This record gives sequence, structure tokens and C-alpha cells, in this order.
Amino acid sequence: SEVLDRSLGFCSKDAQEEAYFYSGLSRMRKGDKEFAAGRFQEVIDLYPKGSYAKKSKQLLEILK
Repeated sequence: SEVLDRSLGFCSKDAQEEAYFYSGLSRMRKGDKEFAAGRFQEVIDLYPKGSYAKKSKQLLEILK
């Protein structure tokens, strides 16, 4: 999780959406629900038409 978070600054613009999503997913699996929800919300806000937006919305609903 921490490595994914640190890598966000190094990812190309095309890979950032995926990195945000998987950062949230790894935090969710670790039990850090608040941080995960923030990451999923970032995916939705930054990439509303991206390939991970719909899945992020679904996972965000699960976390609520």
C-alpha cells in the first residue's frame, strides 16, 4: 500500500488512474477504510469517465 502511494508521483498520466484505484483497493483490504474511500473518491473526481470510475463508485458504496 505504501509503495503504491509513493509511486503515484512517478506514474505517467495514463497510469495514475489505475494507481489511485489499486492504492485504494490495497488500503481497503488492509482495513484502512477511510483512506481507501478517499482514494476511490479521487478516482471518481479526477477520472469520472475513466475505466475505474464505476468500480470505484461500487467499492465506495460498500465502504459506507
